[in-house]
Amino acid sequence: MMFSTAAAMLACIMAATGQTVCPAATGSEPACSDGAAVGKLCTHPPQTLCPTQSSLGMVIVACKTAKFNDKSTSKLASYLETHPVPVVIGRDQQLFVTDHHHLAKALSLSKYSTSSVYVCPQLDLSTAASTAVFWQNMTSRHLVWPENNEGSMLASLSDIPSTIADMTSNDPYRSVSEYVRDDNGYIKCDCPTTGTPPPQCAPTCGNPPFLEFTWADVIRATYPIPGIYNMSTADEIAALIKIWPAAAKTVQDPKYSALAHYNSGSVLPPNPPVKVDPTTGCEE
Repeated sequence: MMFSTAAAMLACIMAATGQTVCPAATGSEPACSDGAAVGKLCTHPPQTLCPTQSSLGMVIVACKTAKFNDKSTSKLASYLETHPVPVVIGRDQQLFVTDHHHLAKALSLSKYSTSSVYVCPQLDLSTAASTAVFWQNMTSRHLVWPENNEGSMLASLSDIPSTIADMTSNDPYRSVSEYVRDDNGYIKCDCPTTGTPPPQCAPTCGNPPFLEFTWADVIRATYPIPGIYNMSTADEIAALIKIWPAAAKTVQDPKYSALAHYNSGSVLPPNPPVKVDPTTGCEE
């Protein structure tokens, strides 16, 4: 495990997005229940983390779960050390996830379900005067995704599940958005371990919260699939495979250039092109 690489990656993301950096994991971090603090890495069971979105791309969750199941204990440990979950500390010391919902859910469903994730607190809103004030603060900072699995606004943010374990709502377009992202239809500006960020991400790298949902809504509006929200998993995968190559080109239309991480200018080509297994819906 190269801690210097992990630290450099987190520093790069901070520079781009203003996120708080936690030190690289050492494997001896305390449990968050012992006292979470901004900028201090701690560990927490994924099941009881609190989400800031109401749905997941369940095809993607299943794929991540399978990948976790295929990892050895040591490889899982290395992976989790380099993928800390950013959170906001809420009232009663609850931890609200602002990214890596799919990672947390997948780990909770895997054979490593008793493992904890590393958590990096970004912001402390534990002194919010009320739950309503807490969500107002989260909304003003764009740290909550207020849509349901069909892209409609939630009636209330209280409709967001209380914990990762409670998340069962499937948004198929969040899954297809990941295919499109990985094919560079739009750009996820993760910090590379070597070299420089893609030209679309210059001069820094890092991603805004809910990037994949933003582009999922574009694909949803452009490629409505009758009955998609009530399909079997097999039928859903077949439907998504049919639309995603065209969707990867559609999102590069100049009319979407104002959206975060639009792939324009020096277009970053897919390398290698994404291939999706027609049975599992997982990228090969």
